[in-house]
Amino acid sequence: REVAQRLQDTIDAARAGTWEWQLVDGEPLILDDRIARMLGYEDAEALGPVTIPHWQEMIHPDDRRALEGEWEPLRRESRKVSDHIYRVRHRDGHYVWFLSRGRMVHDPLSQHPNVRVGVVIDITERKELEAALEAERDYLETLMETSMAAIEAKDSEGRIVFCNRETELLLGLSEEELKRKRFVFGLAENEISARRFDPDAIYVLGADGLPLPESQEPFRVAVRTGEAVRDHHQILRWPDGRRQVLAINAAPIARPDSPIRVVSSLRDITAETEAETVLRN
Repeated sequence: REVAQRLQDTIDAARAGTWEWQLVDGEPLILDDRIARMLGYEDAEALGPVTIPHWQEMIHPDDRRALEGEWEPLRRESRKVSDHIYRVRHRDGHYVWFLSRGRMVHDPLSQHPNVRVGVVIDITERKELEAALEAERDYLETLMETSMAAIEAKDSEGRIVFCNRETELLLGLSEEELKRKRFVFGLAENEISARRFDPDAIYVLGADGLPLPESQEPFRVAVRTGEAVRDHHQILRWPDGRRQVLAINAAPIARPDSPIRVVSSLRDITAETEAETVLRN
């Protein structure tokens, strides 16, 4: 009894519904009240008897086709654990996403010695979030690819997640090549020159040519303050000695469920900076 109560407490904590399939033709599934409520009914009695054909009819047509070959093996294979994700029609007509897991239980003393039992969890919110994130990612990629500006997105560790074609043209590297590069901060020009040649290192200096602490880099400032950084100038010192001056805007992404932490736009102002220097001199 104590073990049974602990099991029930675990099921309740997971907000899972339970089901039982006695594997006899015509016998209805035994669904508990929680599954019935997931589908918009007051309790299992209000839902009424649900046979396997009835349950199959309630499953979304796309998922029903995907599950067509699963029913008979589940009836026969005593050791197989079932694990399926599919949509079931709610009483109001929309569909609810279910994660269903079950296994065969053998009881030789029972009228039905082989019974498949399991639990169901409503994962509709999770699936809707996944769909929203995918739509957001598709929108962002479309926006970035069609933008005339060089745009890059970074994750919470500062790694490049995505950059558009304009960024690749501006920096002269493909997205995959950029992901392999290391951006090195806090070194003076003479320290950079004295270092061993490293083809994967891109050294970052302040607009004045002095060392730029990583804490002052636009990504770090945007993450730390939660505010946008506008018109930050810095110098990229490439392994071949070339210097490229960039103007950067960086904006944090506030949603904690987004894989993207900061989105930045880049502009090459090397020619402008050199022209200003000539005019000043």
